[in-house]
Amino acid sequence: GGSDTSIETITVLNTDPTVSSPASISASPSPITTGVLTCSASFSDYNDGSLTPTYAWTLLDGTPLAAVGNTLTIDPNTTNPTDEIVCTASATDNNGASIASNASIVVQNTAPSIDGFSITPGSNVEANTTLEMVLSVSDLDNDTLSIQYNWLSGSGQNLGTGSTLTLNNSYAVGSTITAIATLTDAYGASDTQSGVITIDNTDP
Repeated sequence: GGSDTSIETITVLNTDPTVSSPASISASPSPITTGVLTCSASFSDYNDGSLTPTYAWTLLDGTPLAAVGNTLTIDPNTTNPTDEIVCTASATDNNGASIASNASIVVQNTAPSIDGFSITPGSNVEANTTLEMVLSVSDLDNDTLSIQYNWLSGSGQNLGTGSTLTLNNSYAVGSTITAIATLTDAYGASDTQSGVITIDNTDP
């Protein structure tokens, strides 16, 4: 009729969440200014099942970037070409255990563009006329731009390197002058436009 009782307490420990799919970044159309980056990752937990990730976007040095959830539009006001953008995806289970995964992508440079190019005057060019290259330019990255001007004779001789060239009577009637403008950004990408004018006869 005797009895003995033993009680043992077992504590169920939380299982830490795991990475189902590590963070990755896709770019549309590419990782350039105005391009849209999308970060994706998935996490799971033995106790809680699939976990909903949250996303944070920063530069490599930790500077935060404005984003909407898992998407970020590359902004020239907050990033520059060659900057590395980091997406950190994280999740927390119901017991407070957390996990994170990150991925990064480098912002590519976009070449500047000469949107408009003309030589003025473009006709009735005579001796003692001052020619001018007139340009309109743009750059998606808002980089600092430089312009190189070159005026070449028909034989390839360099006549000047300014935006203007003043002719004199040494230029033969019917000869040609080629105007070349090269636009370069801070990363060495460039765009070039050129045009040709012909020297007309000057009435006596």
